[in-house]
Amino acid sequence: MNVDFIDEAREIATTRVAMYKARMAKAYNARVRPRNFQVGDLVLRKAEASGPVGKLDPKWEEPYKVVEIVNEGAYKLQQRRKSVPHIERCQPQEVLHLSSFSRRGFSP
Repeated sequence: MNVDFIDEAREIATTRVAMYKARMAKAYNARVRPRNFQVGDLVLRKAEASGPVGKLDPKWEEPYKVVEIVNEGAYKLQQRRKSVPHIERCQPQEVLHLSSFSRRGFSP
């Protein structure tokens, strides 16, 4: 009788873990934005902290050029180090609009 109870409890736990994983995957997929970069795109790379991070430390590193699409979610960037970052660590470079700059010093 004890063995039957253990097997049943294990089966219930396995079912609950599977349901929990499905809920977590659904929640994650709902908030993730798909990012697809093409060769030649400029992207900002998430800064890696080598020590304690302060609130004024940069969150993104300089723009890098996408050189090659390695596989889905991984890109080879033209950079100092030879690594292949995952898509979650990249963000498209924002283009600044001219209206955000002062007109002083510019001739029309």
